[in-house]
Amino acid sequence: MIFMNLQTDSNLTKEEIYELFLFLQSLDDLKRSLVMVLLHVSPKELTTSQLTLLAGYSRSSKYIFKSKVLESLESENVIEINRPNQRLMLIRLRPDNKLLQKFSLLCQEQGHLLTEKLLQTLLEIS
Repeated sequence: MIFMNLQTDSNLTKEEIYELFLFLQSLDDLKRSLVMVLLHVSPKELTTSQLTLLAGYSRSSKYIFKSKVLESLESENVIEINRPNQRLMLIRLRPDNKLLQKFSLLCQEQGHLLTEKLLQTLLEIS
C-alpha cells in the first residue's frame, strides 16, 4: 500500500520505485549519504566541503577524495561535477537523470523538514 501512496504523490511508477530501491541498495554508505543530501537540496550545486559536511563527514576528511567516490558517481551518471577552476568542484544531481529528479521531488516533499535543516545548515556554513 505504501507504493500506491508514492505513486500518486510523486508520479513514480511501481517500476521506477523498484529501480530506485535497487539503485540505493547498490550504493555503499558513503555514496548513499552523498546522494541523499543531493536529493534533498537539488537543484543546488554544493562544493565538496559543503557536501561532505552535510553528509556528516569531517570537512577536513580526505577520504572522499582518496576513495574517488565522486568520480565514481559521475561515471555512473548520478552526479554532475562542474570545475570552474583547478581547486573548486561544484556537485549536483544530473539534471538529465529523470528518475533521480522525480525522486528528488519526493524527497523534498516528504522530507521537507530534512530539506529545511540541510538548507539552513548550508546557510550557516557559507
